[in-house]
Amino acid sequence: MNGIELLRRSSRIALAAVLLAPAALHAGDDAPKLRTLERDLNRAITQRDTQRVTDLLADDWVLVSGVGKIKTKAEILAEMAEPDLEFQEIDTRDVMVRVWGDTAVITGTLHQRYRLRGKQSEVTLRYSDTWARTGETWRQVSGHATRLPD
Repeated sequence: MNGIELLRRSSRIALAAVLLAPAALHAGDDAPKLRTLERDLNRAITQRDTQRVTDLLADDWVLVSGVGKIKTKAEILAEMAEPDLEFQEIDTRDVMVRVWGDTAVITGTLHQRYRLRGKQSEVTLRYSDTWARTGETWRQVSGHATRLPD
């Protein structure tokens, strides 16, 4: 193998290593902070803490469901105020945080237990949340959730 072929091969290997490296390894100090913010958001929803939810969600935040329905921040806050809806548990599993500068994506599985109009329900979802940092503040800007089969 001549020098040019060796250089090309080394460049391809280096490029592949960069492309295949998990982004979570580059999350640094932000990953634990984002995991905490995600837990805070879930806790705030179960406790009907609309102020904390307001602080954690961007004003133009949207949630896209698995069937393509969009919910806005205002709609989520209104749902939290519904007396017939009581979130009892929101638990995340298999959480992966990937950070690229001032943008982060958190993926995982979310289990919700809730009572709606007196009927007890549980649902498990696969989700992804996108967070953006402005200055020192992280806010969730978008979410997507798809219900997993029972």
